[in-house]
Amino acid sequence: MRKLHLITYTLSTNLNTRANSSSAHTPIPNLQSIKISLLESEAADVAKEVKETDIVMQEVNQVTAQYIPFTQASSSIFFILQQLNVLNHFYQFSLQEWETFLNSTNHENVVSTVWPDASSALDSICQLLLLKCLRPNRMLSGIAIYVSKVFNAKFLVESSYNFHSVVTNKINSLIPVRLCSVPRDDASYRVDNLVAFTKSQCALIAIDSQEGYRLANQAIAAAIQTGSWVLLKNVHLASSWLSQLEKSLQSLNPPKSFRLFLTMETNSSIPVNILCQSVLIMNEPPPGIRAHLVDCPQSISPSRLATGPKEKVRLYLLFAWLHTVVQKRLRYCPLGWSKIYEFNDSDLKAAMSMIDLWMIDPAHLPWAALWVLLRQAVYGGGVNSNWYQKLLDSFVDSLFNPGAFEVGYHLVNPISDKEGLIIAEGSQLEHFVTWAQALSKREPPHWLSLPPNTEALISTTHTTRKLKATGLSRHGAPTQAQANLCVSMVVHPGWVLGSSSKHSVPQAMACQLGPVAPKFLVVSGFQNLVTFIEDELVGEAPNQAKTSSDNTSSQPGRMRQMERTSKEFLKSLNPNLPDLNLESNNLNDPLFRFFEREIALGQKVLAVIRKDSIELIAVCNGEIKQTNPLTSLIGEITRMIPAH
Repeated sequence: MRKLHLITYTLSTNLNTRANSSSAHTPIPNLQSIKISLLESEAADVAKEVKETDIVMQEVNQVTAQYIPFTQASSSIFFILQQLNVLNHFYQFSLQEWETFLNSTNHENVVSTVWPDASSALDSICQLLLLKCLRPNRMLSGIAIYVSKVFNAKFLVESSYNFHSVVTNKINSLIPVRLCSVPRDDASYRVDNLVAFTKSQCALIAIDSQEGYRLANQAIAAAIQTGSWVLLKNVHLASSWLSQLEKSLQSLNPPKSFRLFLTMETNSSIPVNILCQSVLIMNEPPPGIRAHLVDCPQSISPSRLATGPKEKVRLYLLFAWLHTVVQKRLRYCPLGWSKIYEFNDSDLKAAMSMIDLWMIDPAHLPWAALWVLLRQAVYGGGVNSNWYQKLLDSFVDSLFNPGAFEVGYHLVNPISDKEGLIIAEGSQLEHFVTWAQALSKREPPHWLSLPPNTEALISTTHTTRKLKATGLSRHGAPTQAQANLCVSMVVHPGWVLGSSSKHSVPQAMACQLGPVAPKFLVVSGFQNLVTFIEDELVGEAPNQAKTSSDNTSSQPGRMRQMERTSKEFLKSLNPNLPDLNLESNNLNDPLFRFFEREIALGQKVLAVIRKDSIELIAVCNGEIKQTNPLTSLIGEITRMIPAH
């Protein structure tokens, strides 16, 4: 700005000098006139830039002003901590621990112990509250740490099992085996691998129609006669037929070698009797890149490895990596992919089948055919976005080329200060598993070709969704039970030195603070915690209902906002809609009758909205008690998604 003003001043000075140098009684020469015109043009351009800069600076000042309340609150907390030694000489606090917390990337691991005298479980809850207020994107990781502390360190560790041992030793022929999985995850490959390993006979039936019901009954009857196995897929689509199956199984007397496998998605329509009668094996996709790569070899049957050259394992690893990248990017939708595409284990099976068919000599592998099938059929068949199709093409081109068989081949190329990822060396499947187990548990987003802040964005979104579901978010109204839980577990007398709430310490201790004590003075210096808890509670307990509407300053911020919103609704809505002219000629017109019905319906909805708004205002003023319908309505109005 100073530079632009200086240029404007210089141009004005030059313009005045040029004008004064010419004679007052003679015309200005052409050269002098041209120079003055150029100076005027430059001055106009500079003035335009100054005006545009002023507009930009106004916008910057407006954005900066939004952060002023936060900076003032932060500075108030700092000076409160610094001045606590006025009360007692031993009130000396170090802010270095909080500096470590704010500068860390894994904030959930370095949350300071705010209340040293609290129990471990209570202190963990306090740390979760701090994470929600200061670092909401790390809330889910903090919840995982809290669960491991309350139960034990191994509670969240996935337990492994031997599927072959379960099928052959731990169940009998009368007990079906249920393989449940989440959508887009197929668990039937476990049965396929077991059939290939034991060389058993297994009939495969897909339950998706009446014809499938008939074939399934025939296959079960034939398997009982021969003692073979039956695999029924997608039985969640035939919940009514499952009830008949459960009754028929009770009347059968199959041989010991008979086994019945049922694959299904988690669905509440599955009959309870079949759930109680069968053995449940829950299959969920591994949570990360490392876990997915470790789990992938289980889907490779020994018969695949028995044929072909040793380089086939390297291609299996490349397919596993491509499948992992494609699937794990779904977690970051819409950043990873534009929508949730149906990528599942059948795609990986199809890709490996191509290798089994074509991998005879690595030197003559048809790379072009491999590219086309992967791009357009295996993975690209369901991608309907040109940009994401090009992204998938780049993944295929970078992984599948003759250089993949070289030593030190990069699965992920290094980017500036970020290290790349080199493919596993060796020709055995065990080398692949060992390499996958040695990968870092902290998987950087650039492994999936995503920006560095992707994890933070997704973590924030997931945390917001979880908090909305529990009702303890600013976007949802908590129930009365949740409100009581917050009051009893969070606002503890030992945490607050002085407070106007019923949970404060004795009045004698509060009086020692003197007139300069703030409304909320927390031992740790985190002033906004109690304010946050009171603002989160949309309604108070029934025995705490206010009897006077004049004391609006004691209302929580959410209640004041709700009252303003309800009054705006009442002000903007007309009491009644205009009635139509009911004449005999008009009643014969079908279009008139249509509008008459719509207006009548609108009047009913308008009356309900006005009634709800009046009741919300009464709740905010403490005139009536908060009921369950009003609690639901408060949550809907807060999210601005009313169900009227």
